[in-house]
Amino acid sequence: MLQLIVYFFPIYETNVCLNKKKMSGLVNPGTTCYRNAVLQLMRYAPGLWRWMKSVPHKTAVCTEIRLLFDKMDESTVPINPVEFNALVDKNPTFTHGIGADAAEFMKFLSLNLDRDSETGWLSLELKDFRKIGIFELLQTLESIDVPMVTVHIYRHKTDDTVLTDSIEIPDRITVKGKELRLHGVISHIGKSVYSGHFRTLIKGAFGNWVSYNDTAVRPFKKAPEKRDECVILVAYVPSENYCGSVFSHLFGASARRV
Repeated sequence: MLQLIVYFFPIYETNVCLNKKKMSGLVNPGTTCYRNAVLQLMRYAPGLWRWMKSVPHKTAVCTEIRLLFDKMDESTVPINPVEFNALVDKNPTFTHGIGADAAEFMKFLSLNLDRDSETGWLSLELKDFRKIGIFELLQTLESIDVPMVTVHIYRHKTDDTVLTDSIEIPDRITVKGKELRLHGVISHIGKSVYSGHFRTLIKGAFGNWVSYNDTAVRPFKKAPEKRDECVILVAYVPSENYCGSVFSHLFGASARRV
């Protein structure tokens, strides 16, 4: 009986989140898929949301992110981040879809968090992924005492088209004696780095993937394999922050008890 409970729990939990909660989606008015993808990656990173709640944020962007995440906690329908987008649009880099790149936007948010406190994550760039892999890059870190580590896979060609070569994405990596687990990826669909579409895929502790594609949220079997869709951002979180699944911070300790 115990084996049956453990086996079926991931499926049950995913159905609860998708069928009853339905709060994970974010409305895209036309040019904000890259923002939604980054916010979803942050929102479901075990440990990062708790860290954001514990820090007395002062910058307007970080304060607005906290308010948005609180709304997502409470809502049963997709959220339209009107106030957040209006605030971001004041930055000339991201006005009206200009600079619409998930990696650049994540760097922008990371810099805002740095102004308030110690960073919530380490943001790394993998410039030549044909010569060095994610594993080798992370081994260069001196410390990973943060809730999340992200790797931007630099896929730009000189003409701004996308390098679609496949890349190995390790499920677990040990750095300085501390284990990191694959949390999720942001993928890009399209031929140019400054156009197309972005979505987030998040991996739960039981191996189940969930696709966050603006307002569309659904279970997903594995990382993207489409020819025109490639991973541009990879996120890892310390294994110690996992409480049982990607949804555990929504359901409290229930995942651990089961």
